[in-house]
Amino acid sequence: MKNSNEIGKITARLLGIAATIGLVATAAAATPVVKIVPWDPANPNKPHDTYSGKLITLKGTSDQSGGSWQWIWDFGDGSSTASYTVTDKYVIQATHSYSGAVGTVYQARLTVTNTATGESADKVSCVRIQPDTLNLEANIAMDEGLWYLHKSEYRYTSGGMTYGDWTQSLYGGYAAYSIYAVSAINLNAFEANGHLETGSSDDPYVETVQRAMRSLFSWLTTISVPLQNNPMGTFNPDGNGNGLGIQVNQPGQEPYFQGGMFMDAIIASGTPNTVTVTGATMSLAAPTRTSFRTWWMPMPTPNMTAVRRAAAGPTMQTKRRAIQQACGLPRD
Repeated sequence: MKNSNEIGKITARLLGIAATIGLVATAAAATPVVKIVPWDPANPNKPHDTYSGKLITLKGTSDQSGGSWQWIWDFGDGSSTASYTVTDKYVIQATHSYSGAVGTVYQARLTVTNTATGESADKVSCVRIQPDTLNLEANIAMDEGLWYLHKSEYRYTSGGMTYGDWTQSLYGGYAAYSIYAVSAINLNAFEANGHLETGSSDDPYVETVQRAMRSLFSWLTTISVPLQNNPMGTFNPDGNGNGLGIQVNQPGQEPYFQGGMFMDAIIASGTPNTVTVTGATMSLAAPTRTSFRTWWMPMPTPNMTAVRRAAAGPTMQTKRRAIQQACGLPRD
């Protein structure tokens, strides 16, 4: 038989092992990061507008998912809560219709909890009853539409870089298509509504936009810029003289036509001086190798800084003429 000293030592070791396991388990229990989709990204505390009786979607995300993670939407109007397992951390949604007098504000709350360890976090999303107008109907439709684009984005990682696009059929595939320009159009929808890659990290759509922008530039390829011949004569379209152009790398799928949608999304980013982290590396005339935001179609290579800034013109005619100048095109 072991003496009492040996038994004591064994017991101490076992307790030490148990304590270590407990510390590891505690360290592994991460507090979730919960985010709520803002009605207005420029004013994240502004309530989501709706009208009495309208069915809307409450929208949130988490950085955790799996069998032990549960979400609960408390609608804040006394009705029963909605809950489920967090199966898709990018999509934590519940539909609900609010009733009340115009001006009534409800505080809905999204809570995400690890049922195994008790780790939990929550965020409040305010909803305000407004008069039913055509403008409100349109804003609700855009809000719901952006949520669908967000949840149906195909997300993946390659080479340590995160990407996202709409080339895969997810959640019905209503916004997906294999043509790259469709992803550019979807990306532009977020940007046009103020959700930019430089936005607040509290906005769930910022990551969606960042992923899509990386995909956009990964789909561009460098080409040589030859002289162009037409009935008016022979012209050199290489405006900056570096001998390089860029176009959508999807042969047989109208890359020049798709370029227009790519251009729209790039301009809408509002970041004319940002250097890309994805895309083809180009050998420039200067002794540097870099990948940057520029564009080429069968016309002089434009100055993308000028093209992007042109989007800030006060009128459509001003914008068009500024872009024509930046791209070296004749004015109409």
